[in-house]
Formats: sequence, C-alpha cells, structure tokens
Amino acid sequence: LTAAEAAYRTAIAANPLNSKAVSELGMMLLQGGEYEKATAVQRAALALKPGDKSIHNTLGLSLTRHALEVSKICVPRTLSPEGVPSLSGDIDVGALRTLSEVWDEAVASMTIAHGADSETTRRIRAERANHLNFLAALEGEVIRQGL
Repeated sequence: LTAAEAAYRTAIAANPLNSKAVSELGMMLLQGGEYEKATAVQRAALALKPGDKSIHNTLGLSLTRHALEVSKICVPRTLSPEGVPSLSGDIDVGALRTLSEVWDEAVASMTIAHGADSETTRRIRAERANHLNFLAALEGEVIRQGL
C-alpha cells in the first residue's frame, strides 16, 4: 500500500460518498498497472456519480487496458525473428469469451465520455474490432483443431 493509496482510502473511509476520491484511487491503480482493480474502483465511483464523463473516461481506459492484458494472458504469443506472431502456450478459450463484454463496456464508457464520433472513441472501437476479429479467428481455429 503506497502512501497515496493509503491517503485515498482514508478519505474514502471518512466519506464513502466522495466520488472524486474513489475515482482518483481508480486512476492511481490504473497508472500502477492494476487494471482489474482500477476497473472495479471506477465502477464504484460511477455508481456514486452516474454519467460523470471524467469517470467514464477513466473506466474506459481501465477496461481497455484490462482487455489488452487479459488478451495477452489468454493467448500467449511470441514474435519470430522476422516479427511474425505465433502462439507460445495454451489458450484460455473461456477467458477469451469474456473479452467481448469488456470491450463493449469500454466502448460504451468512452462514448459517454467523448461522444460517439470522437477520435478517442473511434480508436477504442477500432482496437476492439481488431482484437475481437483476431480472437474470433483464433477461437474458430481452436475449435476446428479440437485443441
């Protein structure tokens, strides 16, 4: 527990309805690479202050980074010397299926935070499409080969 995290947790304990302190704790967790925890904390902040664009933005970032991290865990990859990706371990097909929901929530949060036609939302939608297309193809191959 860092001093900053302890300070946020103390502020939240003193006033559990302090959405700003909850959101700032989520941002700190996000910056520390604790994407799953950051997502949970940002959801709690959003429950305290529904519709807050800043919280939606941080939730969208947390979800996006969480999805990318889960994707790396589910589909271990290595690069050949030529830079071609290849599988380097077992595939967690069950976890792959949950990624679609995570990506959908990330896009929804970014849409609320930035608008449907913003560059940020378009970028997250494109990232979602790229990952889900890859995962769908991979899942199809896994099923086809009976892995």
